[in-house]
Amino acid sequence: MKNFALYGLYGGILAGLLLFTSCTTPDEKVRVMSFNIRYANPGDGENFWDFRKEQVFSLIDRYDCDFVGIQEALPDQIRELEENLPDYNWIWRTREADPEKGEAVPLAYNASKWEAVWTESFWLSDTPDVPGSNTWESACTRISTWGLFKSLSTDKKILVCNTHFDHISQKARLNGARLILEKIEGLNDNIPVILLGDLNAKPDNPAILVLTELLDDLYPLLNAQDSTSGTFHGFKGSTRGKRIDYVMVRANYDINQIEIIRDNENGLYPSDHFPVLSDLTFHW
Repeated sequence: MKNFALYGLYGGILAGLLLFTSCTTPDEKVRVMSFNIRYANPGDGENFWDFRKEQVFSLIDRYDCDFVGIQEALPDQIRELEENLPDYNWIWRTREADPEKGEAVPLAYNASKWEAVWTESFWLSDTPDVPGSNTWESACTRISTWGLFKSLSTDKKILVCNTHFDHISQKARLNGARLILEKIEGLNDNIPVILLGDLNAKPDNPAILVLTELLDDLYPLLNAQDSTSGTFHGFKGSTRGKRIDYVMVRANYDINQIEIIRDNENGLYPSDHFPVLSDLTFHW
């Protein structure tokens, strides 16, 4: 004779487990890269873009990221990236008033995994909505590209920002950091934020310290004692240069890895910067 009371008990437990499972928000694993690819400068000789671009395409393709933040890309370089990396959608606008002139900081996302909810470019200046605006004693016009993205598998949203700080003006770096923080602080606190960029500043620079009031600088979290953390190497491959390229995060997350990628072919490097790669798991 069946024990219907016992079946009822087990059924209640099973129903509760199913309800718990259905209400549990899935984690999201995300791989990101920040990569200054060096603008196409004929004066670079054997390191000119035409001689190393296949390495750049191959490297980005090989690491199969969710998001890639590129710095120093000229329009023709971006179009080649788009053509050779069709798995990604590319968001970009050059930093000058003329959208066909100057460098950009394109943000690429894997279109098979993510949908762009909205995207935007803003200038690191007193007038961030004015194309080509340049203040704060900046040697160059500086821009950020960012967007809100929705996961196609979980419907969860992540904001990703890519930028390139000025290489001369500390005032520009500091005010640029403050502007980015101001924009991030205006967002819903529940949305994870990833900042990618060549920030032209070492970790003890005041601009970096401003950013880390809100964001975690990921590299030292797993590499606190690393003395070979340079990311700018001038095509020399040195590991002891300046760490000026960053992945930063504001979120509830686990960091699975963060590393500086030093791939090369017989001493020829894809750029004068090493890319920075990180694997993260976000929790909601």
